[in-house]
Amino acid sequence: MAKRLSTKASHLLGVLCYYQRREFVSPENSEMAYIIAEPCIGTKDTACVDACPVDCIHPKKDEDGHAEADQLFIDPVECIDCGACVPACPVSAIFAQDDLPEKWAHFTEKNAAHFGR
Repeated sequence: MAKRLSTKASHLLGVLCYYQRREFVSPENSEMAYIIAEPCIGTKDTACVDACPVDCIHPKKDEDGHAEADQLFIDPVECIDCGACVPACPVSAIFAQDDLPEKWAHFTEKNAAHFGR
């Protein structure tokens, strides 16, 4: 079983990843670093939300639209490409864009559309 990072360690990881980031992502250049795919539908386990050092996974339990959403989504502008969410997901629903199985390729558009991109 994977260990969860403490809040302090998670935020430190986010800071380190921010400075190691390969390229700046702006709203105009918002490639999807990570995609949440089909296994999240109906589950919406928030372990990934807790693992994320920059709070880029939405909707959170306390946000509008959580009950109506069928899955969680990663904001491509807020995401710092650290990957902390991937091992935290209990249903293995989070993939780097390059590793997304072809059968779930349409989730790239679904994730981007959720944020109006």
